[in-house]
Amino acid sequence: MLGKNPAHLDHFGLKGRVEIWAYRNGELFDHQDVHNIILYTGNAEIIRTLSVVSPTTQPRIINRMCIGDQGTIPADPTVPKVPTKNLTSLFHEIYRKDVDSRELSVNSGVDGSVNQCRFVAQFNAVDVAMSAYANPSQPRVNEVGLVFVNPVSENGLIRTPVTSPDVPPSDEVVLSIRCFKSIPFEVANDVTVTIRYTLYME
Repeated sequence: MLGKNPAHLDHFGLKGRVEIWAYRNGELFDHQDVHNIILYTGNAEIIRTLSVVSPTTQPRIINRMCIGDQGTIPADPTVPKVPTKNLTSLFHEIYRKDVDSRELSVNSGVDGSVNQCRFVAQFNAVDVAMSAYANPSQPRVNEVGLVFVNPVSENGLIRTPVTSPDVPPSDEVVLSIRCFKSIPFEVANDVTVTIRYTLYME
């Protein structure tokens, strides 16, 4: 007899937590703690990695993070948009780079139920060209995504940052997205944003 939820709806899958710290001239001025959405394209890359059987289905690795500036509704920069799973990119990506560090926890916790990986990247306003923004007169950050790469492609594992409107390598696929309230990203105020993106399974 089936329970309340059929077996195919047991909610087995990845979940994500996004923590954001914003600093102005070295002083913390904003902190946000939110959850993400896994995209259909991201799910496809996960299945590809789980089912590697030949060189044509090479595994993917999460090794990049991207940020953008169109993650809030036009009328209010404090109200995040709600992404849908059929998206394949941020609403408007401005910058992409390799993650700075990662922390893996497998079978940890008192009962071994903690299985997660934390990806951390710091973004500096000075590294993003004004031409990358949708509105250069109002530089801001309000969306973030984790990015899969094919580590055995000609692009390698360690890659240079990509600033809009330049296009990242074709093997890079956005796994997940989170929109959040806008953070002013001003070079004059030495703004940096540190993002810790945790993926976990329950």
